[in-house]
Amino acid sequence: MDLRRRLWVDAAGRRDLLLALAVILLALVVYWQASLLPPPFFDPVGSAAVPKFVALLLALLAVGVIVERLRAKPGAVEAGFAPEVIDDDPAEPAPWTALASIVLPVLYVAVMQAGWLAFAQASTLFVLALGALFGRFRPRLLLLLVPVAFLAGYGLDYIFTEILYVDLPQRSLLGGS
Repeated sequence: MDLRRRLWVDAAGRRDLLLALAVILLALVVYWQASLLPPPFFDPVGSAAVPKFVALLLALLAVGVIVERLRAKPGAVEAGFAPEVIDDDPAEPAPWTALASIVLPVLYVAVMQAGWLAFAQASTLFVLALGALFGRFRPRLLLLLVPVAFLAGYGLDYIFTEILYVDLPQRSLLGGS
């Protein structure tokens, strides 16, 4: 009875469960359809790898939602969830931040297109710059952001080139990747 109460008594429980089940169903359909793709001729991974990976990721996230809902106290979502206050000062309008968040992705693509930076280097700098901008250049956040940026830039480069066999910009003025 406790399980049923946690899942079905309140509207949030029903909504979360139904949405998670729909996502799992969608993931199963995507995985099934990706399995029907023809086998690759020269590509060792094939075109089905990315949709299958995305389907598995969707299913895992949906299972996470179900588990989180099972662990939640009944009515906790209905009562309202107040997140921890991270910053005491109210947010001011930041038109320069908005403009920079448009310009930075354009620069990110442009430096790779021009061959100035390889994908790993450009991605590392992009994550670092955008994270610092959104984090208002707080020193404590920057200490956390540096390893995250390196992991994102060089980790994605490894995943795309070595696992998924996607050609990425590898040439740069700095030499190598």
